[in-house]
Amino acid sequence: MTFDTTTGEPIAAAHALAEILARENAALERLDMPAATALLAAKRTATETLLRCRAGLRSLTPARWQAARDALTRLDAEGTRNRDLLARAIRVQGRVVALLAHAVPPARTTYGGTAKTSSSPIAVSLRA
Repeated sequence: MTFDTTTGEPIAAAHALAEILARENAALERLDMPAATALLAAKRTATETLLRCRAGLRSLTPARWQAARDALTRLDAEGTRNRDLLARAIRVQGRVVALLAHAVPPARTTYGGTAKTSSSPIAVSLRA
């Protein structure tokens, strides 16, 4: 969703941020970290836009207040879900790192150097 940020339209800004959070939440539910991470810049921009537009709440007509409440309720729900899913993703990644750390035997230290082990090196890359 795109909108003109110069009008100070907080309802549209709240909808835009909620939509980005919903997309990120869907990626986090699938544990698709690259897809979730790809939304970071959009989430940051939408958050900054909403903060710039919040002054527009003062100019809302009484008829638009319910739309504003609905938008903020959805944004709150998506934000709460996002927090929970991010916490879960961090726990899952911690378990993966712990499993990998236990899977690689430590090198045995001997006088004058390190003894060769029968294990092969493992490369690990975590992006979030």
